[in-house]
Amino acid sequence: MPAYVAICIPNKMWLPKTNFGYMEIPFLYILRTMLDWVCIDTTLTVMEWIKMEDIFQSVFIVRCYRQMDTDFPVLRGEPKALYSKLLIGGTIILILIALIWSPLFLFALVGTVGKPNIPQKADIAVKINHYEPIYVSQSNSDILQFSNSDFQKLTNRIILDNYASDSMMLYDAVDVTAIKFYENSISLWNMPPPDKERLLHDLSNGAKLDIHLTLTLKCNLTPEAVIYETTYTLTENKVHTRDKLIRLMTANFSNEKVIVPNILPKFITVQRQQANAKFIKDYDGRQHIRLDG
Repeated sequence: MPAYVAICIPNKMWLPKTNFGYMEIPFLYILRTMLDWVCIDTTLTVMEWIKMEDIFQSVFIVRCYRQMDTDFPVLRGEPKALYSKLLIGGTIILILIALIWSPLFLFALVGTVGKPNIPQKADIAVKINHYEPIYVSQSNSDILQFSNSDFQKLTNRIILDNYASDSMMLYDAVDVTAIKFYENSISLWNMPPPDKERLLHDLSNGAKLDIHLTLTLKCNLTPEAVIYETTYTLTENKVHTRDKLIRLMTANFSNEKVIVPNILPKFITVQRQQANAKFIKDYDGRQHIRLDG
């Protein structure tokens, strides 16, 4: 091998195995190879130089393995020790898990941390089955940003509710807003007479009816409106509620009040394209919406 510089051979073959790690660094080995070919006088072409370097690289790696076998002799056919397998294999497994799951964790974290996703507009509607909504309201200017004192008062008042207090620990005052809806609907309940008769017939005969509440939120960081829906089923055995609804619909003027439980949550968490809600008792133990005549 007269064309290959002799001084490179011992440097390549006799370097201590402590320098083996640098070959695993991306592009560093090929960069050194190119610098050697540029700076050293040789008759080899660049491709021949790379082939020669590859040969000595293979020889160097084999020599490192042989030296390791000499320094740490292992009997042939003897199983590897458990601690060695756990140390090496466990480390590789943890690295692979971190490489695979870290991006997924970061992507999932994007929807939960960052700038507060404050609602700018809120709409609410209540209707029975497919009939016209009973109650419709909007809130624009009545969306109030919590101050630090407001947030502290809220946490103090719900401290006895474990779920509520644990949930509030995840947020700061800048993340919380209060939405106020007026008790009077912004539109009249203009139900056609045939639909009204059909609804009264269903109420009287114990037909299954669903009372739907739809809450629509338009937030800063959400391009589309986030919609939350919940349903209260009026079954046949809920005679008392049915009678109140019948009296409410048939009277020209009535002070009758119908309580619809477990339909209006006190706290709603808005995350990107969805709204999550769990029922948390009101300060006086209620969690409902009220329909007034």
